[in-house]
Amino acid sequence: MKNILKILFYLLFATVSFYAKADDLSEVVNNCGINIGIEGLSSYDSNNKLEGFDVEFCKAFAVAYMNDENKVRFVDVALTERFDALLDKRIDILFGNTTINFNRSTIDGILFSATSLFDKQFVLIKDEFNVERLKELDGKTLTACYLNGSNNKDNLLKYLNANNIKLSIAEKNYENNDFETFTLNDCDLLMNDSIYLNSYKNHNPHFKDYHLLEDEISFDAMSLVVRRNVKIAKSMRIIFYTMVLASEKGLNSGNIDKVLSKTKDYEILKVFSKDSEFAKEYGMIKGFAYNIVKKVGSYSEIYEKTLGKYEGLKSIKDKNKILKEGGLIFAPPIGK
Repeated sequence: MKNILKILFYLLFATVSFYAKADDLSEVVNNCGINIGIEGLSSYDSNNKLEGFDVEFCKAFAVAYMNDENKVRFVDVALTERFDALLDKRIDILFGNTTINFNRSTIDGILFSATSLFDKQFVLIKDEFNVERLKELDGKTLTACYLNGSNNKDNLLKYLNANNIKLSIAEKNYENNDFETFTLNDCDLLMNDSIYLNSYKNHNPHFKDYHLLEDEISFDAMSLVVRRNVKIAKSMRIIFYTMVLASEKGLNSGNIDKVLSKTKDYEILKVFSKDSEFAKEYGMIKGFAYNIVKKVGSYSEIYEKTLGKYEGLKSIKDKNKILKEGGLIFAPPIGK
């Protein structure tokens, strides 16, 4: 079953266009599109430095090409303009919590490169309703808030229809950072990914009077997105899978030197040696995989540091473990 799952995922996310012209790969490390303001993904710390899951992976791309995690330009893009930002080259890669679905995968000019994260969508509701599931609200009229540019509304309506729940909903749309000024009068319920909802609850005191319903509205795969360009799409996939492979091999920033000094593992030596020329045809510098793990970390290391620490995200933690630990994150075999 695991082998079948691995093959299906590989076929789904390995598709690339073979007629596109190649961009200058030096652009890739300069303009990384993220959605700033969501704790755990990309937000400012107490020293006004960006941190989070998306931020760390953007740094990894800079390390792969220039061995310098600081040579990346972070570009804050709203969800409503993220694909346009790619197409008009304001950004070169998009790492901003973007769900892959059928309609998006057919947008002209962009490619979903690799699945980087799994999340679930939930409903945050006022405590005053005293309910734990949406079916307990059948027949009521509520104000629901949706994030502009997201699939929140569609997913909620599908869930209500599939479960024969009749709700009359007055809707409000909001931008990413509007939650900072929310009051209890703005909405009865808020629909979003668990990572977003966790951030909202941690930053706005009004949300202490809200709780999560038990309903899992949807399960989503988040993907790295690039312009429709063969070389960039492949290089981004290689970088991501390299970081996952490091986790599968038990490598991290603290032990990689010790492991390399003793191991006889073919894949570790081929990919992670300091003088490895693995994937050099895609513009990566010698030893890029070693540099990424040493300076940024492995996939699991980054996840634990940025998202794994939150109690509010425990429902998605197991899904974002590597495959051999029971999760859905994997790297295809290196091959010859």
